[in-house]
Amino acid sequence: MIRSHRSTATYLYMSSVTTWQAYNTFGGASLYRDDMNQVAGAGGRRAVRVSYNRPYVTAHGSADLLGLEFPLLFLCERDGLDVAYCTSIDVHSGKIQLTDHRTLLSLGHDEYYSKEMRAAVISAISARTNIAFLGSNYIYRRVRFEPDANGVPNRFMINYRTLDDPAAISNPSLTTMNWQLNPYAAAPSLISGANYGGINGSGSLHVQNANGWLWKDTGLRSGALLPRALYGEFNSYSRNDPQPPGVKVLAHSRVAEGYSDITYVHEQNRGQVFAANMGSWIPNLTNLIPVRFNRHVPIDLSTVFEAATRNVLTRLV
Repeated sequence: MIRSHRSTATYLYMSSVTTWQAYNTFGGASLYRDDMNQVAGAGGRRAVRVSYNRPYVTAHGSADLLGLEFPLLFLCERDGLDVAYCTSIDVHSGKIQLTDHRTLLSLGHDEYYSKEMRAAVISAISARTNIAFLGSNYIYRRVRFEPDANGVPNRFMINYRTLDDPAAISNPSLTTMNWQLNPYAAAPSLISGANYGGINGSGSLHVQNANGWLWKDTGLRSGALLPRALYGEFNSYSRNDPQPPGVKVLAHSRVAEGYSDITYVHEQNRGQVFAANMGSWIPNLTNLIPVRFNRHVPIDLSTVFEAATRNVLTRLV
């Protein structure tokens, strides 16, 4: 990772390495599978403590970089944008100051957050730094970190998800329950207006208000459907969820398990928050669709999503 801790670039691109590590099965286990490679809930118990002192198994060691992050990196560099790079661990450790930048770019799967990471995001928005969640299932699992045997900090990531976490007794403020559950009740909707909806977000994107800023230069009309543009995990808006004032729903699309909603928040004297709330936004920047989805898409989605992404990046400065 090429980074500059002193950068004041307009955009800060944050690789979600906490989420990469949660799914990493190198050595036989992950935060989803035990050392017999069984999924939790199907006979397996899964790990609750995973190490960064190991390579990533998937994508020839690149984890989620190529599929869920690189297409945005490519667009930013091709367009010559003023962009700096960091990882979620940099944000956790305070090596990167979010307020030194106009806009934080949260990528395709930004699920695992420590209290330090979430606090940094909240503080940055309060200081008028913008954030674009260009994925779904963000700020969902709470984690904490421990040093390795050599004393190197932040080399083990801890995630119990239940009150079986020893910290629930010794130090409740460190308990690794999901963020929107007690004792935190800090739902993602408090930031973006949307909460996690489910894992099967497959469907067609329903374009609303094509004359608005999001769909400028896309050639789309209001009411248009983009077939198979949505897949993977998704977040949904509900008026009953805790949320900041003035949440705008820019798209409301029926998917297999509910609704996927693009949201936008802009409170006075605070940073703007855009949330794609779909796992497919960044992959749609390229026509190289992941094989597991086996989609035949009748239109060139990359042209549409490139234009929409540029509109987001222009808006959030």
